[in-house]
Amino acid sequence: MLSALSIPFVRPRWLTLPVSLSKVLRTVLRLVAAVGGGYALCAAWVALLSVALPRMTGLAQSEAVVLSAMLGYVLYLGVLLWAFSVRRLRQLCLLLLGGTVLAQQLPNRLRPSQRCTASL
Repeated sequence: MLSALSIPFVRPRWLTLPVSLSKVLRTVLRLVAAVGGGYALCAAWVALLSVALPRMTGLAQSEAVVLSAMLGYVLYLGVLLWAFSVRRLRQLCLLLLGGTVLAQQLPNRLRPSQRCTASL
């Protein structure tokens, strides 16, 4: 009588995965971090620039908003490209989070604008 240990099991080719599941999961997580985190980072920096440019350069508020929105597209493209060049996923997530928090906190540190509060 033959035992089950004497017959080698040959895995069918259609059951074999060419890429390990962990590599696919890391790529998906990197893509989610790049798209979601990059969007949050760029939105925060666009908001910061639209507030800071008029105060620092004397640019009109409307022009500063348009300029910062246009620069946001370039920044977003750069972040997406950079996200796939970073070696570690943890480093990518921490830098995206840190840059977003920094850009959100900096407008609070800027001087408040000089507004006329005269009543009629």
